Amino acid sequence: MFSLKKVFRSGYFWLSILSITVVAIAAALVPLETANILNYALAKDINTLIMWSIILLATIAILLIFESFSQYFSVKYSNKFKADMVNHLTISISKKDWYTFQKKGTVDYLSYYNNDIEVLEEEYFQSILKSYQGFIALIANVSVLFTLDKLLMVVVVISSLIPMLIPFIFQKHLAKLKSENMSQITNFNNKLSDFLDGFQLMKGFKKEDKFLNRLNLATENMNESKEKHEKADVTSNLITGVAFYISFIASLIIGAYRIATGTTSVGAVTGILQISDNLIYPINLISGQTKTLMATKTIRNNFEKLCSFDDKTSNYEYLDDTQNAIIIENLSFGYNDTKILNNVNFIFEKDKKYLLVGPSGQGKSTLLHLISGDISDFSGKVLINKDIKNGVRLIPQKSLLIRDSVLNNLTIFSDKPLENVKNTLEKFKLNKFSSNEKLQAEFPNNVSPSGGEVQRISISRTLLDQPQLLLLDEVTSALDKENQKFVEVELLKNFKGTVISVSHNYSEDSLNYYDYIVEINNSNISVINKTDLQKKQAS
Repeated sequence: MFSLKKVFRSGYFWLSILSITVVAIAAALVPLETANILNYALAKDINTLIMWSIILLATIAILLIFESFSQYFSVKYSNKFKADMVNHLTISISKKDWYTFQKKGTVDYLSYYNNDIEVLEEEYFQSILKSYQGFIALIANVSVLFTLDKLLMVVVVISSLIPMLIPFIFQKHLAKLKSENMSQITNFNNKLSDFLDGFQLMKGFKKEDKFLNRLNLATENMNESKEKHEKADVTSNLITGVAFYISFIASLIIGAYRIATGTTSVGAVTGILQISDNLIYPINLISGQTKTLMATKTIRNNFEKLCSFDDKTSNYEYLDDTQNAIIIENLSFGYNDTKILNNVNFIFEKDKKYLLVGPSGQGKSTLLHLISGDISDFSGKVLINKDIKNGVRLIPQKSLLIRDSVLNNLTIFSDKPLENVKNTLEKFKLNKFSSNEKLQAEFPNNVSPSGGEVQRISISRTLLDQPQLLLLDEVTSALDKENQKFVEVELLKNFKGTVISVSHNYSEDSLNYYDYIVEINNSNISVINKTDLQKKQAS
């Protein structure tokens, strides 16, 4: 279970804490030493005056040295945990199955990387150190106050508690406003993504004004939510400031009275007023950072939830069988209270070719994802032959090229004989990419394949991986008739292995390559013959 509390196990964190402690103690001693210097100056005790002046200079030197240490360790600590958050987020995403992953959009994940991690680094990790800095400075200064004047110490401490309580009054309101602002940032990123990704759609339908209005509205909502949070924060800070100055004035009046009555010294009151003035920073720090930490609670909980994952990576059970490739037993799956597949049973034999047909929305593509392991949350069993368990590959309808060389897109960073790569490219009429120069060209900067070429590159890289079970989800939908025909020959006739294909775009010739035509309708799965299929198409 990932937890942001791992921050407390960092060496850099505790080195930062040590440095901050030394700085706070040294800073608190400066008013005490100043008070002694003033009192011995008034008493004309030159030797003691020189001694306290040297002590003051040494204290300031220590303060400056450890302040630099504090800044250094703080930066190291912050950068380490920012890197850890990115790493944990990336690992947790990679552990999700396809079905769980696609519940969130790409923009949502990018928002976690670009927004939430930045917020947590600045407003959680740094706030922990700053809060401690405020508390230790407050304790150190109050301790010095105790040595100077006990009564004034009580006055200063009591009056200082009021500003520290103010953040708790605004806690829930600020947290709610911060959460709303983060939601509006995500909404803006989604609308921006629609504007950029849907540029051709926008231009084609001449709807620039509609797209711009959606983006402008999202921008306004984002800025408005940010302004609401900042206004509430400013109000809280203003009240805190007023409370502190009331504390300062009370200390000044009582201190002046005690000097007038001879119950304390000028040096003591001077030191107390200096400390009281010094308390502005730690009190404001505690107040501000407490508000900030509380406001990030929802973001922290959401991030920890996203970064938590189950190590279970597959729901496969394995067959020791020489005849069958896949056995489906009592398989049920659905989402949003809608059953897609209910108590489905079927056997796919090894090295046979299957065409899945049926009305849209009956679970044909879902079945492919269940077999491939893309979906792990289902009931029933998917049993796969142990001989092909590592050779299952799904080719989706919409293929993706990564931002890298053509060669890496084909091999997915694995070592493949260059001759095999070139032969496969030629087999799928992708000769234009088979030269050494083109293979090293980077997509999309230096090479721009068409939609059909992208699909054939996707098919090529799958076959280069030497699969034993192919799951084809409308793989020829982006191809013209000529390319569709030879791709079907390669995948159905020449491929030596098991094929399960979903296609509405099959040719009459391709039907001859299938061993079985399987119909899925209302969770009923049955084998039909070619004549029955043609009758259904005609009707």
